[in-house]
Amino acid sequence: MSINGGSNVHDRVDQLEKLVTTLMAEKTGGDRKRKNTLPSVASPLRLDLNDESANIEAPKTPVHMTLDSDETHYTDSGHWMSILDSISELKDELDQIASEPQPYSHADDDVGPELLLGIKTHATRQEIIAGLPAKAEADHLLERYYNFVDVAPTIMHRPKFKREYNEFWRNPTETPVMWIGMLYGIFAIAIRIQSLIEEHDNGITDPSQRTFSQARQDLYRQKIAQCLVLANYTKCPPFTMETFLSYFVVEYLRTRDTQHGIWLLMGMLVRTAFRMGLHREPTKITNNSLTPFEAEMRRRMWSMVVRLDLMSSGQIGLPRMIHPAMTDTLEPRNLIDEDLQEDMAELPPSRPDTEFTPMLYTIIRNRVLGVFARIVDLVGASEPPTYREVLELDKVLRDTYEKVPASLKGLNMQDFDPFAEGAMSIVILGLTFLKALEILHRPFLFLAHDDSRHEYSRTACIDAALEILDIQHMLEVKSRDNKDLWGAQSMWWTSSWRLSSLMSHDFLLATTMLVIDLNRDLANPMPASQVPRERFKSGQPTRDEIIPALIRAHAFWARLSPKSREARRVAAGAKHVLGKAGISGFTPSCKRPTLLNVRGASEPRRQYIPLG
Repeated sequence: MSINGGSNVHDRVDQLEKLVTTLMAEKTGGDRKRKNTLPSVASPLRLDLNDESANIEAPKTPVHMTLDSDETHYTDSGHWMSILDSISELKDELDQIASEPQPYSHADDDVGPELLLGIKTHATRQEIIAGLPAKAEADHLLERYYNFVDVAPTIMHRPKFKREYNEFWRNPTETPVMWIGMLYGIFAIAIRIQSLIEEHDNGITDPSQRTFSQARQDLYRQKIAQCLVLANYTKCPPFTMETFLSYFVVEYLRTRDTQHGIWLLMGMLVRTAFRMGLHREPTKITNNSLTPFEAEMRRRMWSMVVRLDLMSSGQIGLPRMIHPAMTDTLEPRNLIDEDLQEDMAELPPSRPDTEFTPMLYTIIRNRVLGVFARIVDLVGASEPPTYREVLELDKVLRDTYEKVPASLKGLNMQDFDPFAEGAMSIVILGLTFLKALEILHRPFLFLAHDDSRHEYSRTACIDAALEILDIQHMLEVKSRDNKDLWGAQSMWWTSSWRLSSLMSHDFLLATTMLVIDLNRDLANPMPASQVPRERFKSGQPTRDEIIPALIRAHAFWARLSPKSREARRVAAGAKHVLGKAGISGFTPSCKRPTLLNVRGASEPRRQYIPLG
C-alpha cells in the first residue's frame, strides 16, 4: 500500500504471512539482549510457539484517566490518547489542550445527544408533520442521500421505502410517527453532507448560509428525537431500528472529535436491538410470522448494529457491548435491493463475492471486524497478552484478509481512482486490516528495542502505521488535484473522510504510534540495518522513514487544529518528538502547533461513502 511503490495490500499480506511463519517455525538461542548488528527481518531470530519465550507477557501500559470537577474520562491502554500520555514531558501540555474549550465549534457540539439528555420540547404529530420541507425539497434531499450514503441498503430497502414515501405524501396523517422519524433522519444526513461539501476547502464564505444550514440540521435532528419519544421507542414499534440507526448516524456526523455521549447512545441502540430480538437468527425463533424479506432486513440491520458497536467502542477506548456468545444471527446475503421483494416466498441465493454490491462491503467488513474484535478483546483484557497469543491471532487476521474478495482489496496508491466503484470500500477495508495489525502488536512494540525476538511486532506495528499515513496522504493529495474542476457534490468524497471522527481515529492512532516509537528510539536507538529495507519484508523501520511521515502528518493535523481538539493534541505530540530529533522548525516543547496552508481538491465523479 506504500505510496512510493506499486505493491498492494494483498502482496503485503503475503509478505507478512511468510515472515510470521518463519517467526513461528523454528527456535532461537543465545542471549536475549540485542546484538550490535540488527538481524535481517527477512531472516529473523526464530521463535517456536513451543519455546518458553513465547509465553512472555506484554508489559503493562498505563491507561488514560482524568478526574475533573465536571467530567470523568477513561480510555484503555491501547487508545491513542493513553499511548501519547506515556511521554511524560508532554503530559502537561496535552492536559492543557484537553481542558480548553472546543475551538470554533458549534455551540451545541459538546452538549451530547438530545435523546440521551432529554429533548427540549415535545411535539405532537401535527407539529412533526409541519416541520417537514416541501415535497420538491424533500425529493432533492432524498436523491442526495441515496447518491452518497451507502448505509441506505443496510437501514432500508429502497423499493419498499419508495412505495412508503409516495404513500406518505398522499396521506401523511396516516403514516406511523416512527417512519416520519426515519424520513427526518434521511433529511438531516443529506443536509450534513451538503454542509461538509461547503466546508471542503476554506469554509462557507457567507455566515448567514452557514447559520441556516446548521439551523436546519438542528431542527431535523430534534424532530428525529421527538418522533422516537412520541412513538415510544422503548416499545419498539415498526421502524424503530431504522429510525434509531439514522439518528445515531446524524449524531455521529455532528462533530469532528470523539464524543462520549455518542458511545452511550450506542448502548441504548444495542439494547433496543436486543429487545427487538435482532441478535437471534429469525429462522430459529419459534412462533414467528416473519416473512423471508423481513428476516433478511433484520439480518442487515443487526450487521450494522454490530459494526457500529465495535467501531464506536474502539474510537472511545472502551469495551464493546456485543460479544459472539450473545448472537446467532446469520450474516445477510450479498443481494441488491432489486433481488428482494416484500412478498417473496424464499430468498434468492447470494450473488458471488466477485460481484461488488453495497451489501458485499458490509458482509466482508464484518468478517474482518470479527477478528478485529478478538484483537481488541485480547489486548484490552485486564491481564496482558502473551506473545504466543499475539502471533496466533496475527495468523487468523492474515488468513481472514486473504479471503477478502479481489474486488475489495488490492489498493495501489499510484493508480488509485477514488471515484471508481467500491474505491472507498477498498480503502476502509485496508485501513481496518492495518489498524488491527497496529493494535495487535503494539503491546510488544517497545520490547523490540531490547530483544530482537520481538522485531516482527515492531515491523508489523510501525509499517502498518506508515501505510496508514500513506493512505492519509494519498487521500489528501487526491482532494487537492484539479480543484477548479470540482463540482459541489463531488467534494463530499474528500470532505467526508477528513471530517469523519471515526476515520480520523485510524490516522490519529497511526501518527501516535510513530510519535511514541521515535521517542523511544531517540532514547534507545535501533542499530542500523545491514540489509536493504523493504516495508513488511526486510529490515526494521528507520528514522529516515518515520521522520518524513511524521512531518507530513504534523502538517495535516496542524491544519485541522483550529477545528479539532484531537488534532491539536496529536500535532503537539508530533512537533515535540520531531523537535527532540533535531528537525529544523520544530522544538521539543510547543504550546500550539504551527498552522500550515494546505489547499486542494480533485476530479468530479460520484462515490458512495461507507459511514463506519
